Amino acid sequence: MKLSRLSESELISALRKDFPPLQRKILFGIGDDAAVLKAERDLLVVTKDLLIESTHFKREFGSAYLLGRKSLAVNLSDVAAMGGRPLYCLLGLGLPRSLPTTWVEDFMAGFKSLCQEEKVSLIGGDLSRSAKIVISVTVIGKARKFVPRSGARPGDSIWISGYPGLAAAGLYFLKKGYFSEKGKYFLRRGKNFLWQGKDIFGQGKDSQRRGKDFLEKEKNFIDKGKNDTIKVPSRADSVALLIKAFLEPEPRLRLGRWLAEEGLATAMIDLSDGLSIDLHHICEESNVGAEIEVAKIPVHPALRSNFRNPWPFILHGGEDYELLFTVSPSKRKKVIEASRRYQLHEIGRMIAGQGMWLLDGGRRRPLKPAGFTHFHL
Repeated sequence: MKLSRLSESELISALRKDFPPLQRKILFGIGDDAAVLKAERDLLVVTKDLLIESTHFKREFGSAYLLGRKSLAVNLSDVAAMGGRPLYCLLGLGLPRSLPTTWVEDFMAGFKSLCQEEKVSLIGGDLSRSAKIVISVTVIGKARKFVPRSGARPGDSIWISGYPGLAAAGLYFLKKGYFSEKGKYFLRRGKNFLWQGKDIFGQGKDSQRRGKDFLEKEKNFIDKGKNDTIKVPSRADSVALLIKAFLEPEPRLRLGRWLAEEGLATAMIDLSDGLSIDLHHICEESNVGAEIEVAKIPVHPALRSNFRNPWPFILHGGEDYELLFTVSPSKRKKVIEASRRYQLHEIGRMIAGQGMWLLDGGRRRPLKPAGFTHFHL
């Protein structure tokens, strides 16, 4: 059987069954966002993610600096989903020989900036030559209490932080030719820089060079908006917000710790693959079903203004790195009280039995899990 015939969860299940049972100090292993190990006083939280060029990112989408930050951020998001605090990280890089050293320097600067912000120490790693860029990050943290995917029960309310679908919509625009440079967003066709469909640096082979010179030397000129011909319109603002959501995810570490340490979340996962598929993971691990009320799902204005039908992004788009969690009826009031502070939205409830359902204007229809999976391309 080929890998394309298996879902990611089916492949993981097939791989994990051949390994011996977990040791006593390993409380949770394969199948959750991160492993949880029992140490002398605290619980250790360990997670690992791979980012592979052409599969997870393309160099032309954004700067190496932002990719460096994102490489760490997606791992920190797994720690957040377990309610942990990150402490240390390991970084492995596979790099092509032709890659400019400036790219590596920018990548490491971005990686370092997020390490400093979250007080994470880089303690080691590895380097190797490869045909494409391969980024492997391991994060080790600790937790006073943790939240697995398997604790949801019928009657628990379902919550998400933030707005789902923004990152997937940002990726849509990146694939259409938009790109990020110096914190600004442009549309590029061939070797020309375009703004509102017009080449702002003229035609010809020198356009790319002049564009880069402009961005480097006239950053303040753009930031202060002195030239009305390149003033960002409202729609471009919303596109920039979507692209930023994809290129610059923010792990919800403080929210994850609060939910875990206060004993509020019964199950939790980060939204890396998409709302429907990540909710399906909780349902599978907890052996319950779910009902989602369409009217309660938050829809960001940037999605409404750019798409007639934003629901494929909202339900099935991945890489938001928000938190999806369940709350028992006895703790629901406390989460409601904090909903504005953490931008939380109640969207449904867990039910007995199997399956996921959308409740929409009196109709109840099945919600099938769909989202990013590695071997279905």
